[in-house]
Amino acid sequence: MNDFLTIHCHKPGLQTTVQDAGRTGYQAFGVPVAGVMDGIAAQVANQLVGNSPTSPALEMTLLGAHFSFSGHGQLAIAGADMSPTLNGQPAPMWTTFSVKTGDRLIFDRAQTGCRAYLAVGGKWEVTQWLESASASPQNGAELTPDSVVGRGHVIRVLPHEPIAPLMVPPEQRPHYPTTQVVRVMAGPEFGRFSGSEIARFFSQSHPVSAQSNRMGYRLETHLPACPDGREIISSGVVPGTIQV
Repeated sequence: MNDFLTIHCHKPGLQTTVQDAGRTGYQAFGVPVAGVMDGIAAQVANQLVGNSPTSPALEMTLLGAHFSFSGHGQLAIAGADMSPTLNGQPAPMWTTFSVKTGDRLIFDRAQTGCRAYLAVGGKWEVTQWLESASASPQNGAELTPDSVVGRGHVIRVLPHEPIAPLMVPPEQRPHYPTTQVVRVMAGPEFGRFSGSEIARFFSQSHPVSAQSNRMGYRLETHLPACPDGREIISSGVVPGTIQV
């Protein structure tokens, strides 16, 4: 199989972008890793179509997009349930399926979760910057503008040889509750906060702000300043770091 599969976007939804594993090795230069927001869903979707787990995929946030296709290819959808339909019938999730010329794939609002991923088996024709096609603005400028999907947008994928269809069993699929419990590790400044402040922090929920981005989640909760009045010196962070 060597004919391109062309993806046509008719409605982009709320925010639809091309995302992959991001840009590693450039944080010292002020470039965040960014990439997919739900790494597990994106990786699984890619593996269901025979791609590398780090390959590009279309990421849709809260409200999905409308697509049609020219050519043949294998697709997989993972992540948030946006009630996808293929030619008016329910499209499978967490499962390999095929499309052909004229097929229409439509996503609605997310019923559970926040972001859905559409993977397409093959090599994507997308612009890269620092070894990644991920859309991620830097200093107000989008350095991979082709990765921001709008009405009329076209993406071409060169399919590889079809694979035997795969499926993630229902009992192994992630659940997306509205409240998540996350684990944290104490950092070097942890002991500078009082026991009561620490207890209060861990005893309440922390809504995630709409101001969040691919660099980090912003919490709406008021967090106390460092009690001894000294500034906390900026330092390197790892995924999961809570900055006050």
